[in-house]
Amino acid sequence: MATVFKRDSSPFWFACFASQQGKTIRRSTKTADKAPALRMALEWEQVEREAKAGHATVAAFQKVV
Repeated sequence: MATVFKRDSSPFWFACFASQQGKTIRRSTKTADKAPALRMALEWEQVEREAKAGHATVAAFQKVV
């Protein structure tokens, strides 16, 4: 399950989710609002799951980028 957290040194929320290899990825969402940050984290995690299952499309990756 993707989560978001905030560091004291940054105004932005960070996403924490699992990669397709099973490693934990922490990435800045570059947003100061929690709700959009959580949506981004969930979307990133969904793309990683699709890639792991072999169902990821180019459009899914482009949407994230």
